[in-house]
Amino acid sequence: MLTTILTSISLCLHTLATILLIGHYLLLMLVYLPAFKRSLDGKALPAVLASVAGGARPYLLASLLIFVVTGIYLMLVNE
Repeated sequence: MLTTILTSISLCLHTLATILLIGHYLLLMLVYLPAFKRSLDGKALPAVLASVAGGARPYLLASLLIFVVTGIYLMLVNE
């Protein structure tokens, strides 16, 4: 019973971490970069991208940590 609950929670967290990680890069590629390129000049673009990356870094690192931990757990309980 406990293994089933832990597996369900791990699978849910694993999926959410994957969505966060892939979603960030998709939004960056499809929405943010084209908008920044249209609205900013070439000298301001690196500073803006650095600030976006700095703001997203804690969330991406947390999602990677969750992704690794839940992935290892799911591999260990899989028969």
